[in-house]
Amino acid sequence: MPFPGPDFMAWAKTLNHDIKYDLFSSGMHGLMTEAELGISADTIKVWGNNSYGYQPLKELLAEKYNVHPDQVMTSQGSSGANYLMAAAIFEKPGGTALVETPCYQPLLGAIQGAGATITRLLRSFHEKYAINLDLVKDAWTPNTRLLVLTRLHNPSGVDIPIDTLQKLNDFAAERNAWVLVDEVYLDYMDNPVPGASLGSRMITTSSVTKVYGLGDLRFGWVVGDRNLIQRALQINDYISVINPFISEYLGYRILTSEPVMEILHKRIHERVIGNQAIFTEWINSLPGIEWIPPDGGIIAFPKIGDGTAGDRLAQILLEKYRTALTPGRFFDNPSHVRMGFGADPVMLVEGLQRVKAAYSELIS
Repeated sequence: MPFPGPDFMAWAKTLNHDIKYDLFSSGMHGLMTEAELGISADTIKVWGNNSYGYQPLKELLAEKYNVHPDQVMTSQGSSGANYLMAAAIFEKPGGTALVETPCYQPLLGAIQGAGATITRLLRSFHEKYAINLDLVKDAWTPNTRLLVLTRLHNPSGVDIPIDTLQKLNDFAAERNAWVLVDEVYLDYMDNPVPGASLGSRMITTSSVTKVYGLGDLRFGWVVGDRNLIQRALQINDYISVINPFISEYLGYRILTSEPVMEILHKRIHERVIGNQAIFTEWINSLPGIEWIPPDGGIIAFPKIGDGTAGDRLAQILLEKYRTALTPGRFFDNPSHVRMGFGADPVMLVEGLQRVKAAYSELIS
């Protein structure tokens, strides 16, 4: 099956540069300078051996997930990991993937582009975006090879209970299938238990992009079954061949620097707690908007009204207020918008004031 046409990512990459208030990004903004991260001409290493991943980095990640290094593959972001794992699973034609909805559109597109026939699993606003196990069973077919979820849920920020993940692992094991969980937001949670540590049919993808604000490194990873990992590595020999060594080396340096990570975690915690309070007070002051508070992180998916109200609000903000948030149509919910509140607190407050003004205009 072909990749879908340009959609969310094309929209995000071509936003008017006149945008001043960014409430569409779903990751942290500007937490540390290069100097604070320990990056300089003296510390950058451009060349090295990472043919199938920088080995010290793979060992570090294996320790984090309590698996063998052979169960770890580094990638160009979590998006690269998602595609490579789907390509390995759907190498033989005829399989189906059960993908959550609402869902991050590039994740859906990667699974579809890898050759899967797509069916959807509703995560309902009225059920607070929880995973309904009965719906999983109802939607499953003999051709289903993969269940695809995000944790924290993108776009709502809702977590999946460990008990639910364990039941999904057992369900997939009984059917010789897999559960892929994109956990790029999971490190916002305190002492999280990653999916890949819960069972042999679980696959976890992640990166340093969202929580740590290091997206320009384009460094991610996947943890899962070693045979799937091996096949994904072989497939990558025909795609990116070798990931940029400099990205993996710098990622390793940052993740293993106790002083850097101590400061980074402190600033992440302060930004999340402070901005959550700002956002919660703001959204609760607006009549008519419904939302499910996230379990962690800095995204939410409020319902603005009926029909295409979310998309219309986003358009007003772009055209009149130099402010961007993500239209709900990219998550098959045009009555909603995804809002990211990881920006500098001063910019966040100013941006939210503009959203309030645009919302008043929308409902007047």
